[in-house]
Amino acid sequence: MFMGRRIGLALLILLHLLIVVSIVRQPLDVNRQSPTARSFIWPLHYDTMYRSGPGADFFAVYHAGVAAQRGASPYARREDPWVTPYFFPFRYLPIVGEALGRLVTLGPPRTAYGGWIALVEILTAVLAWMLVRRLRSPIARWGTLILLLLSSPYFLELHMGQFTYAATALLAFALLSLEAPLASVRRGRTTLLAAASYTAAVLLKIFPLASAPALLRPRRGRMILAVALGIVLVTTLPYFLAHPADWRTFAAANLGAPADGLDVGNFGLVYLLYVGAVAIGGDGLRDGWPVFLPIWRLAVLGVTALLVLVARRPSVLVGAVVMVLAHFLSYAHVWEHHMSAVLILGLLLVLELERRPGPRLELPLTGAALLLLALPSPFGLLNPAPPGTSAEAAAAWPLGLRALLPLSKVLPTVLLYAVGVSRLGRRTGGALTA
Repeated sequence: MFMGRRIGLALLILLHLLIVVSIVRQPLDVNRQSPTARSFIWPLHYDTMYRSGPGADFFAVYHAGVAAQRGASPYARREDPWVTPYFFPFRYLPIVGEALGRLVTLGPPRTAYGGWIALVEILTAVLAWMLVRRLRSPIARWGTLILLLLSSPYFLELHMGQFTYAATALLAFALLSLEAPLASVRRGRTTLLAAASYTAAVLLKIFPLASAPALLRPRRGRMILAVALGIVLVTTLPYFLAHPADWRTFAAANLGAPADGLDVGNFGLVYLLYVGAVAIGGDGLRDGWPVFLPIWRLAVLGVTALLVLVARRPSVLVGAVVMVLAHFLSYAHVWEHHMSAVLILGLLLVLELERRPGPRLELPLTGAALLLLALPSPFGLLNPAPPGTSAEAAAAWPLGLRALLPLSKVLPTVLLYAVGVSRLGRRTGGALTA
C-alpha cells in the first residue's frame, strides 16, 4: 500500500512537471510561432489563444524594473530603447517595480520568466506540504494534491506569468502559520513568519488586504495587519506623493470603476451581471456601469465584513477566506487564471470543514466546487472561432456562450462563499479564533 502511494505520487508529480515544462519551453510570442511549439494547455484557454504570451503579466514587472533603472515611470507604456519583449500594463505598487522588477532584470527576459515559474513551483510545494500535513483524511490529502498539481487555472497562471496565485499562497502561509497554539514557545516565531508572509502577499498584490476585517479581532492578527500596512505606507506613500500622475494611474486600475475588461475572457460575477444587463436593456446600460461598480463592490465587501465582525466566535481562517472570496465576487477584472487563487481559498475551507464538521453536504459541495474550479472552462470545447483568429472575432460570440464561460467559474466561487458564510457563526477553537 505504501509503495502504491509513492508510485501514485511520483506519477502525479511527473504529469505536473510535463505540463509545466511544455509551458516553459514555449517561445516568446508563441501565437506567432509554429503550433508545434505551443504548450499542452494552449487550446484550452481564451488567454493562451488570443492574448500576448507567454509571460505577458510577468513582463509588466520586468518592464517596471527597466523603468526603475532608467528613472522612468513603471506605469508608462513604452520603453526607449525597447528591452521587454511585450507586456500588459503595470498595475502593481511601485515597490514591486523597484524591488522585484530590478531583481528580475539581472537576467534576460526569457530566463527571468523561467525563474519566476520555478519560484511559483516552490511556493506550490510548500503550500501542498502545509495543507497535507494538517489534513486527516486520505481522501482530502490526495484530493488536495491532485487539485493543486493538476489545476488548469494554475497552469494558465504560469503561462501568463501572473502573481495572483503567489500572493494567495503567501496569504495562506500567514493564516496557517498563525495556527500554533497561543501558549506555544514558538508563538513569537510563527507570528513573525505570518507577518512576513502577509506583508509579502500585500506588497505583491493589494487584494489580500480584503482579509483585514478577519484579522482585526485577534491580537496577533492586528499586529500582522499593522506591520503590513506600515510597510506598505512607508514604501508607497513617498513615491505617490512625488508622482501624483502615477497614483492616478494606479488608483484607476485598482481602486476605481474600470471602464474596460468587461468582454470575452472575463470570468467574474460582475461580467456575468453585465452580460445579463446588456441582454435585458441593450447597450445603453454600458454608460451606467462606472456608477454601478463601486456601489456593488462596496455592498458586497461591506456586508461580508459586517458578517465577519459580528460573528460571535469566528475563525480567522474562515473570515479571511470569505473576505477574499468577496473580493473576487465584487471585482470587475476577474480572469480564468484567478481561479487558481480561489482554489487555494477553497482548500483552506476544506481544512476547516474537516476539523469541525457541520452539515453533511458542506464538504461534498465544497469538493464539487473545487473540482469545477480546477477543470478548464468550456472554452476549449465550445470556442466557435478557429485557431489563429483575432480576439475581436471571439468578442462576437453568441450571448449564451459569453455567459456560459464565466458561469462555469462563478457558480463554484459563489458556492464556496456561501459555505464560508455559513461557517462564520460556528463555535470554533484554537489559535485562529478571536
